[in-house]
Amino acid sequence: MALKFCKNSTYRLNSFRTPAFCLVLLLLCSAVSGETVLAVGCDKDYPPFSVAVGEEVTGFDADFIHHLARAADFTPEFVPCSWASVLQSLENGDLDLVTAIIHTDQRSEKYDFTIPYITDYYTLFSREDSGITVPEDTDGKVLAILRDDAALERFIIPGGLDKQLILTETYTEAMQLVQQGSADYTLAPYSLGKKIINEQTVPAVRATGRNLFPISYRLAVKKGDDALLFRLNDAIVVLSRNGVLSELQKKWFPGTPENLPANHPARRLFARIFVNIFGAMVLVGVSYLSSRLVLLRQMRKLRDERDSLYAVIDTVPVGLRWHNLVTGDFSENRFWREACARMRNYRADETNNPEVQHFIGSDGGENWVRFRRTSVLSEKGTVPLNVFMMEDITDIRLLEDTLGKLADERTQETARLLVESMADPDTGLFSSDFLAKRLRVFLSGVETPQIPFTMVCFSVSLGDFGADTKFTAAAVVREAVRRIDYPGYSRSGRLVILLPESDHAIGENCAARICTGFEAAHLIHGELEYRILTFPGTESETLLQSIDS
Repeated sequence: MALKFCKNSTYRLNSFRTPAFCLVLLLLCSAVSGETVLAVGCDKDYPPFSVAVGEEVTGFDADFIHHLARAADFTPEFVPCSWASVLQSLENGDLDLVTAIIHTDQRSEKYDFTIPYITDYYTLFSREDSGITVPEDTDGKVLAILRDDAALERFIIPGGLDKQLILTETYTEAMQLVQQGSADYTLAPYSLGKKIINEQTVPAVRATGRNLFPISYRLAVKKGDDALLFRLNDAIVVLSRNGVLSELQKKWFPGTPENLPANHPARRLFARIFVNIFGAMVLVGVSYLSSRLVLLRQMRKLRDERDSLYAVIDTVPVGLRWHNLVTGDFSENRFWREACARMRNYRADETNNPEVQHFIGSDGGENWVRFRRTSVLSEKGTVPLNVFMMEDITDIRLLEDTLGKLADERTQETARLLVESMADPDTGLFSSDFLAKRLRVFLSGVETPQIPFTMVCFSVSLGDFGADTKFTAAAVVREAVRRIDYPGYSRSGRLVILLPESDHAIGENCAARICTGFEAAHLIHGELEYRILTFPGTESETLLQSIDS
């Protein structure tokens, strides 16, 4: 993995260590190799996330960026610097992205942020003889903290903890100041602080509180670099789904911070801080509304245009292009422009549906796009609009094909099971033995890799219904489930639905449809009780007992 060095660094290439030179070198390498090379800024001393030793960057972020680069198809060039230098270099455009950054309002004005890829908690660290056990004990104490750290904006300054403050270039320096007695305490992420304590000569420093502030680490890119931002977000989702992030967390964060009790003084202190912040936000909101009312009085001439914009936005939140029939002007939103730019490299293919266009790229990739047109009027009916809507239905078409195949497979499977007497011939619901067998297959991953699934267990039994209503209840259940689901009953006769490739929300929707169907058919009186078990998240024995009980 490539490594670069920046200003104020003590590594090699000292005569070529400016961020501007690194960017020029990166662009030259990219032009020669034909690959996308990105300058990745990171804190040079931020264990266990990033530590620069010699010409190598190690840590969680180094491994994470390595996997991310393969998923997003780019070559990383690491630029380890002090944290303040990293942020300034990204703002100046000398870096393409920065690792292990926390979102704040001020930072969002300068950079764009990806979705979070790991979480941690801020914790107080102090000497054992400092007398600091809770945040209230920090009054009159000296705080050492990393320069430009997110905690300054989010917690330190709003909480009034910045009266005696020492800013450092690294957290290791902050910990050493606490060890030497130059500072009384520091506020740092738990995993980072524990790593420094374990590896540096600061034996007298300890963690005095945990889980004070939850934080989410993200990647940051230059403001307006939406293309790179989308690539990184997609790659993070891939690494999360394939288990890479989980494995990296186990490798670099073997321990987890302990939880503080809900009534701990630390929680009470920061609860008061957040209440004050919320009160300030309310005051700002009231002031904003007052100013808004004044502004609206001055914009009466633009009321029709405002109503038209609201009508367009309320019509559809996808690709839009609208034609004002009064002024003759055309307007379009960002989604429409991006979709059109993406389709320029595709050739159109004929389809039987005049509303749907099929595009095929040079690499064989397919896109299905549906166009619609509708007419919209403002509330006053004075500004007529023609609205053109563009929907990317590629995923829908792929899903339809997949569901069709699954439906065929399910139909064949159902017929086979009926032949083998695996389903109840009276109700068409699966027996407890069959449900237990399918559940073990899902858990073992013998036929297919382990997939997430949901199991809905109702308190009602089909035996609770009379002979006349039993078939009606079974029909309601079959109508409510998907074609790939397995409706049946437990060994004691209670209704159980096994839903493969689903999550808790899908289970809730299925249960709601069954409850609604029972009520509409007047099969139950009162509320129908049920519980939802998900995998992963529920022990295998618990899932099997729900069927065998």
